[in-house]
Amino acid sequence: MASGTVEREGIAALSEISATLGKVERVTLLLAASDVTLLRLKVPPLSPTRLKVALPNLVEEHLICDPAECVIVAGASADGMRTVAVVQRAWLETIAKAVTADGVRSVFAVPAQLCLPCSPGTVSAAIDPRADELQLTVRLSEQEGLGVAMPPGSSARDVLDTVSAVARDAPLVLHVPDTSMDAYRGAMDAVPGLASRADLVREDWSCWLDGADSAGPNMLSGLTVRYAGQDRWRQWRWPMALAAGVVGINLVGLYTDWWRMKSESDRLRAGMVQTFKSGYPNESVILDPTAQMKQKIAASRRASGQFASDDFLVLVSGFGEAWARVAPARPNRQGAQIAGLEFRNHSLLVRPQADAELPGGKLAEELKARGLSLSQPTAGAWQVRSIK
Repeated sequence: MASGTVEREGIAALSEISATLGKVERVTLLLAASDVTLLRLKVPPLSPTRLKVALPNLVEEHLICDPAECVIVAGASADGMRTVAVVQRAWLETIAKAVTADGVRSVFAVPAQLCLPCSPGTVSAAIDPRADELQLTVRLSEQEGLGVAMPPGSSARDVLDTVSAVARDAPLVLHVPDTSMDAYRGAMDAVPGLASRADLVREDWSCWLDGADSAGPNMLSGLTVRYAGQDRWRQWRWPMALAAGVVGINLVGLYTDWWRMKSESDRLRAGMVQTFKSGYPNESVILDPTAQMKQKIAASRRASGQFASDDFLVLVSGFGEAWARVAPARPNRQGAQIAGLEFRNHSLLVRPQADAELPGGKLAEELKARGLSLSQPTAGAWQVRSIK
């Protein structure tokens, strides 16, 4: 079917159309109305998961078989009621497996009685004569319908009597095969009151296709997910393979870069260790050659009378010079705002008096000009460190 038109129709065994099934995107199965039971039930408001669990208990009294042997699917809610469709599980699984074995990507199965055209207040019926039985499909309303399997060779009068009993006094649209139109037109006058409220229409696939696109519920949703029209991974297998390839290439590139950088890091560390050993051959433990080298250089400078940038005297002298330039003076008490100095971890802690206000911004600028930094790690104390 393309653009709403039927391209091909007919009757064939499933094995004869297996090659065609493997090429289509979607297959919609119209389950015979006599094989699907539709119930209209008042269902409490439940989540989809809880509703699926509760359905067997809700329909048990309406079935003559074990609910565990059936697929039970609920349709959409309308006016506080739901249409619940019931079909034999083993039979539906057999059909689903036969169709999906041909490589169909998406499969749906809907009750045939809900695919017939429906007009408010009008009953639709379709007749499908087969070799083993005559299938009578009846749609009573938008959410109700039934099917009757009549003996093969049933007369047109028998079929009309059955349809009339089901439709009662409602207007009737009867879809009849073209080869049987004359027989049913002649038998209609024999059923009291039927001719005035019934119309005969030639039965073709168009009357089923329009309703099949929107009919529900999907009976395969009661089986495994891959039969529920959601088995679409095959059409994504090449994009997924491409994405996996891109991810794999990126991972290989990242690992290659990591390995190259690690090798370079190992070479640099080996070079630093070798340099440290050449300068200090008596050192046996080398954990951080850079830090240990700095310590050795600082120790050598102190031994030769040079001060390091973070020595106490350097920090104190730099702070004193900066303080003398920016500190506010009190009458007759120069420099009395400082309560104490403490040297700890290569930094100078300055504690001002409680009532003193330190000129932080100006002091920081003066210290920076002397290669020092000013911070306030704790309340009531200032920290002076070397920035070299």
